[in-house]
Order: sequence, then C-alpha cells, then structure tokens
Amino acid sequence: MNAFSTFGRTGAIRSILEISTKRAIYQGVRQNSTLNSASAFSGRSRWNTLAKVNRQHFQRAALPALFSAPLRHGTGLESNLSFGLPRFNSTSTNVPVVDTTTSIAGTSESGSVLTSIADSVDANAIVDAAMKVGDLKAMGLVNFTPVGFIQAALEFIHVSTGIPWWGTIVATTLLIRLALFPIVVKLQRNAAVLHNIKPEMDRLTAHLNRAKSDGDTVAIAQYSHEFRQLFEKHNANPLKMLALPLMQAPVMLSFFFALRDMAQLPVPQFQTGGTAWFTDLTAADPLYILPVVSGLGFLAILELGSEAGTNVGQTKNVKWFFRFMAVAMVPVTANFASSIFVYWVTSNAFSIGQVLTLKNPAIRKSMGIPLLMEHKTVGSAKSKKSKTTKK
Repeated sequence: MNAFSTFGRTGAIRSILEISTKRAIYQGVRQNSTLNSASAFSGRSRWNTLAKVNRQHFQRAALPALFSAPLRHGTGLESNLSFGLPRFNSTSTNVPVVDTTTSIAGTSESGSVLTSIADSVDANAIVDAAMKVGDLKAMGLVNFTPVGFIQAALEFIHVSTGIPWWGTIVATTLLIRLALFPIVVKLQRNAAVLHNIKPEMDRLTAHLNRAKSDGDTVAIAQYSHEFRQLFEKHNANPLKMLALPLMQAPVMLSFFFALRDMAQLPVPQFQTGGTAWFTDLTAADPLYILPVVSGLGFLAILELGSEAGTNVGQTKNVKWFFRFMAVAMVPVTANFASSIFVYWVTSNAFSIGQVLTLKNPAIRKSMGIPLLMEHKTVGSAKSKKSKTTKK
C-alpha cells in the first residue's frame, strides 16, 4: 500500500494503468509475442472510460472497491508498483530473463482489479445521485431568461427539498399559481363590478355611438367624461381584465419551454423522476392518460367559467370553438414529454379549485368580491314591450 501513500488515491490508479500498459508493451516486443495491441492498451481505454464519470461519484463508488481488493503476491501487480522495468542503459551485460507468462498473467490479474473498479460504478447510482444547485447551468440550461428562471426554481426546490422530480414540478406549479392568486382576487373584484354596472355602461355606450354617428363632438366629450366618472366611482377598469392573461401567458410558456428543454437534453434524473405508470419524464405517456386528463381539465375550466370571474362576451360559438380545441389538442399533444403534462394537469386542477372557491358567496364576501347581479338583456326587454303594444 506504499504506492497509495506516495501518489495519492487518484495518482495510484493512474500509475497502475500507465505502468501496466508500458510493461505489457515492452514484454510483448521483447519476446515477439502476438499479444493484441488492443489488449495492451486496455488499461488506458478503461481509464478514459472511467475519467468521464463525475469525479465525486467516482470517489464515492469506485475507490472503496479498489481499497477493499487485496494485493496478492505473485499476481504481478506489486511488481508494477515497484517500477521494475528493465534498464536499457545498464552497465551489466547480464539482462535478467523475464518470464513472459507470469508477467502477462500478472498484467491480466491487475486488469481484473481494474475491472472490479469499473463494475463497482453503478450506472443507476450515478444517474440517481443527488443534484447540486448549478448542475443545470453546467448542462447549459439555466440562463438569464424567463425559461432559465423557471429551470433555476425547479432545481432549487428539487435540491433543497429532496422530493422527486414529478413532485418538484407539482410543487413549483402550485407555488407560482399561489403567488398569482392575489392578482386573481383583484381581477375578480374588477370583473364583478363591471358586470354589475353593465346596464349603465350599455346606456352610455348607446349615447356615445349616437353622438359619433351625428358628429356631435360636444356630446362625445360629455359621454366620454361620464364613462370615466363611472369607472372612477366604482374603482373599475375594463383594461384591468387583460392583466391576468398578460401575466399568465408568459409564465405558462416559460414553464412549457423549460420542461421541454430539460426533457430533450435530457436531464439524467428526469428519466427516473416520474411515478406510477409514467416513470420517465422525458418520454410520452405510454397509456395516454395524462393527455386525456389535461384535456378534460381544460374543458372543466371552460364550463365552470373564466378565472377572471365572468363569462361576459363569451358567446356560444366561442365556447364551442374552445370545446373543439380542448378535444383536438389531446391527439396533437399526445407525444409531448410526461413532465409537460404533469405541469398542465397540476395547473388545471388548481384553476378548477380556484374557480369553485371564488364562486362561494361566503368566500367572495370575505375577500371583498361583490356578488354578481342578474341583468335582463336589452333584446328581451324590447320584445316584451312590442308584445304589450300589439295587444
């Protein structure tokens, strides 16, 4: 074991490989042996293979196997460690006779020790080894973009909590949706107020359109001013309804591209980071359950109502279009990685729970969201008037 104390653990392995290779080559030339050149360099190629393994994983898995293997006398390994190569510039005329059989056998025996080192490095243990913050950046994934931010958040949650990757995707999705929840509540208030003042808005809109058609600039300015006063009085603004789509769309797209890039690389831990029937997050769902559940979740959100609070302006034709899209997207997206569907299913489930929660009158009242008033449509009122006049 003096070689280990002299050269260090890594140096000892490198010395064993290099010296064994040189000795085998020298003895093959000396005795005109037919030793295959590939066998002579087998130690070097094995070192090149092991060198590709992460140094930390190699020290954990491979070196204990080397130290536990005894160095037996007569195997040829201890002669390699003693640097016993023949001297070419010796002053003595007597060249020691080298036993080729013993030397080659010793070299093969030392190779068996190296084989035990390689076999001890379990591939699954390396793939499933714990990640560190910065590993995704080393793979070329994390950067200063929204997609990189999502990947960094996924990595941090996975490393800090130790939960599997599918759980990491679920947890990150829920955290981001919870962070957006206060904005959703504010938009629910705005949507409810706009719904309740809709009759007044319709009246002012009719007057404003008439003034525009008549070219009455004074009336246009008057009704525009009344519109602004109406919104200020109720602290509402139709433009606020665009805030949720404008905030959710970049998050959804960034999450999609982040998971897609991690699956396409792939991140090694993604290949075993799933659960149940979808253990490989880089592959498509073999049973097509996740695409179907994702499509059903989108349909449920569509039927329950918008997350912003109302279905104002959502005609039957628009609703049927989205229903068709929800069904058509199932076969179109069926080959997407399972990790993407884990995100979609989780996000849809949160949206369904959010809509149902904010429909509860007690919860709406506690959050300051007004109850929705029922309005009679203008068309129905006119039809009723026409019927009464005919009679």
